[in-house]
Amino acid sequence: GSYVLVGHPAYDNEEMRTLGHFGYDGETVAREREWERRIFTDPRVLSFCQLNGIVPARYDEVHVP
Repeated sequence: GSYVLVGHPAYDNEEMRTLGHFGYDGETVAREREWERRIFTDPRVLSFCQLNGIVPARYDEVHVP
């Protein structure tokens, strides 16, 4: 079957730090999205995906019937 893991990877920068709100400050938003970016682009993760037939795709690349 198909499984979906959704993330919002981004760089920890000034722009990302402005995206927080009450209870979820911009510093946390930027830090967590930086980690998602690092995970999704880590050569070990990408190698695992390739070896196991997992095909990473962007949201706009997924076509669900």
